[in-house]
Amino acid sequence: MTSNRLRLLTIISTLIVVPSATCLLASTIHPLHPIDRNPITQITLEHGGCFGACPVYTVTITPNNLARYEGKSYAPRQGTFTGQTWGWQCLVKSFDNAGFDHLSPPTEQIVDAEQITITTTRHNGATKRIAFTPTEDAQPLWELEQIVDGSVTNVHWKPVPPRPTSQVR
Repeated sequence: MTSNRLRLLTIISTLIVVPSATCLLASTIHPLHPIDRNPITQITLEHGGCFGACPVYTVTITPNNLARYEGKSYAPRQGTFTGQTWGWQCLVKSFDNAGFDHLSPPTEQIVDAEQITITTTRHNGATKRIAFTPTEDAQPLWELEQIVDGSVTNVHWKPVPPRPTSQVR
């Protein structure tokens, strides 16, 4: 296991066990980038399918620490759920420190058989989306994926009842 992956696994396990340490640890992942004056208002992580049993789900987190989970095929839970998470400011700091606004999609071509992950931030209406697969070129994106997934690990998810369908008479 490379030293970067070992370091990241240590950080992620610490984030899950000690949520209050998130901001401190997030600042050590990458050199500091200037903080954007246009604050992030939403973070979304989408895991797409692959030619296999890759979990397909979407997690969206907002500044009031509300999380929304939509699980599809092979996901740990199926359907739509909401819950309360923690550490919005720490997530934003992780994205700022990684320079997400200045990152470009990885240069390696995405192969159909690989699971695609899309990371999206919303800044007061403007959206930044980057699709990637886990490659060396996508290391900062992979690290952010792990941090977002880690921030919702211990959420108590509540199912969202399906909307009633209107019947045409």
